[in-house]
Amino acid sequence: MFTLKLATGETFFVNAAEQLRSQFDGGTQSRLALRVEATPADHDLDWYLENLDAPGALDTVQVLCENGSVGLEVQGYSQVSHAALRMLASGEKSFSLTLVRSLAVES
Repeated sequence: MFTLKLATGETFFVNAAEQLRSQFDGGTQSRLALRVEATPADHDLDWYLENLDAPGALDTVQVLCENGSVGLEVQGYSQVSHAALRMLASGEKSFSLTLVRSLAVES
């Protein structure tokens, strides 16, 4: 179990986090992504989006371990490219989120 902490101080539970890099447009553009998932989701989609859209919320994003230590800290992820709330057959809700930031690609 992890906690995602936004720069505003708002936190929420996540049970998976990954950072990845992807290239597109024939390798001329690249971006980093931070993906997180939370099952069960503690809130509805509007709550997550309201907190993610708060001024400065994405300036620094931390993934905190159970003992409170920082497992991952990222900056510059200024865009929410994906946010979804899924209903599972168990009746639980599952939240997934992808934050992205563009990288300069040298030619």
